[in-house]
Amino acid sequence: MRLRPWYRNLFGTRFGGSLHARCDPWFCGLLVRHLGSADLVRNEAASIELLRPGRGRVSAALRVSPERVEEIRAAADRDGRTEPVLPAEVTAEDSEVVARVAKILRVRRKDAPKPPGRDVPEPDSP
Repeated sequence: MRLRPWYRNLFGTRFGGSLHARCDPWFCGLLVRHLGSADLVRNEAASIELLRPGRGRVSAALRVSPERVEEIRAAADRDGRTEPVLPAEVTAEDSEVVARVAKILRVRRKDAPKPPGRDVPEPDSP
């Protein structure tokens, strides 16, 4: 990701939200691909720790090991749902870590009962 004018903040460095946005959808897509159609995968929450200014090109390698996928699958099978935390690091061209991102996903077996309090209530009819 190059440093473009629309990614710059007032100090001429990369806006932290653009770093987060670059990492946002990927873990969900990776788990959907690896877990298959028996599970629902949704983004639940995320955090970003900005460690140093991002001035040049940055990149992030988002990985989920086969062992971690199996842990997530086993937890969803056992409990009906799980909320794994998946970390990533955003690095600059000089290999220095610019930010750390943590994604929390919700993985639920399609055949598991929905947990209470997660459903949005229906609006009242007029």
